[in-house]
Amino acid sequence: MATTNERKQQTQKKSSSTSGSSRTNQQKGSSQSSRGQSKKINAPATANSKQTTSEEQKQSKQQKIRTIDQIVETEEMQSILERSEKYLTSGYPVHFTGAAGVGKTTLSFQLARRFNQPVTLLNGNESLSNTDLLGGRIGYTSDKLIDNYVRKVYKREDHITERWSTGRLLEAVKNGHTLIYDEFTRSLPSTNNLFLSVLEEGILPLYGTQRNESFIKVHPNFKAIFTSNPEEYAGVHKSQEALLDRMITIPVEDPNKEAQVSILTERASISEKEAETIIKALDWAKSMSRENDTHVPSFRLAVMTAMLSSEHDVKIDVKNDDFQQLFFDVMGHYFLENIQGEDVSEAQKRMKEELKKV
Repeated sequence: MATTNERKQQTQKKSSSTSGSSRTNQQKGSSQSSRGQSKKINAPATANSKQTTSEEQKQSKQQKIRTIDQIVETEEMQSILERSEKYLTSGYPVHFTGAAGVGKTTLSFQLARRFNQPVTLLNGNESLSNTDLLGGRIGYTSDKLIDNYVRKVYKREDHITERWSTGRLLEAVKNGHTLIYDEFTRSLPSTNNLFLSVLEEGILPLYGTQRNESFIKVHPNFKAIFTSNPEEYAGVHKSQEALLDRMITIPVEDPNKEAQVSILTERASISEKEAETIIKALDWAKSMSRENDTHVPSFRLAVMTAMLSSEHDVKIDVKNDDFQQLFFDVMGHYFLENIQGEDVSEAQKRMKEELKKV
């Protein structure tokens, strides 16, 4: 008969053998599972995966369209940028003037980026005041302390502190920013008088600000870029000659046809043929506006049409109903000006037939 110790040893051997067999089976199962997973990974793409890839490409395309914020630097634009950089470096402000949509504001930001310093943006409007430029009170802060520690003694202290907000022009002049004053002729000439001493004497008067000093010196790194539309535009004031004498005025015009094609293909990721179609449609709209003596649409509308067509997969063809509708939607108020009292639906139908001939 086996002793008690021998039986224990036999039991342990069986247990060990069973455990080893179990581990071996688990390893085999794991290997088979792993091979199965490899087959799944290497399996051909399904319809769902193809759809996902298509959606990702579309999202990537939309993201590219939305994030492009640079102009296409044609020879003319490059020349303007290089000359303006020299003038600003020498301490002279520059003034870009031209019709709406020619790229004055974008050109200004491109120029400002070359100096690698903070940029302050001012938008001209009739409500702009010295408070916006220099700063002013925006309210008060009140602190109240009540001390009643001793029952029969009551003590109260009130502290009122004036809250002050620094104006954008003051901040730019003091800290040496590049100031972009967009459409400055939309502001009242009396408001723009502050810039006379800034651009000529290099000081900023602080009248009306209740500050100890009467003026501050302009930081040596301060630079100013102005833009304006022609005087015939609504809401535009005639600028003081004294202010124009203190800046270098550079006219900015619509790019030529070749440059327009490059801009549309670059910004909207469309073909040259499609870009040419949009430009021809815009030229047709311009000629129609001139015949009716109404406002002439700008190249900006061509950019809008190209980007919307690309983003929403609208076939760029003057005979395509979707493209025609998009084009007239973008034309907006120009379209309404040109129908001159006609029934809107009938006028649009007639103009669509004319557009097909472009």
